[in-house]
Amino acid sequence: MAEENKGTGLPKNTAAALSYVLGPITGVVFYVLEKDPYVRFHAMQSIVVFVALFVLQWVFGLTLILLPLVPLLSILGFVLWLLFDSRDASYSECVNQNRSE
Repeated sequence: MAEENKGTGLPKNTAAALSYVLGPITGVVFYVLEKDPYVRFHAMQSIVVFVALFVLQWVFGLTLILLPLVPLLSILGFVLWLLFDSRDASYSECVNQNRSE
């Protein structure tokens, strides 16, 4: 059974992975354009997590005491980005293997 493409016309696993590429920017784009709940979940997760990280970096940057933690938040953001994208890719591979059996 072929996946029905809605919105952007991309397969849902590709659209979900792309929703993390530019953080909240692509999250908003895919949340608005896609109707698939799976893609919308990943888009909303991208928006919430990366906006929260941006706000924390901004707040930590304003205080001299917490200023040294700003690079750590950047590293955390990168690790979360890798984790979300790799988790989505491994889930998609698992689903595709189950479909072929």
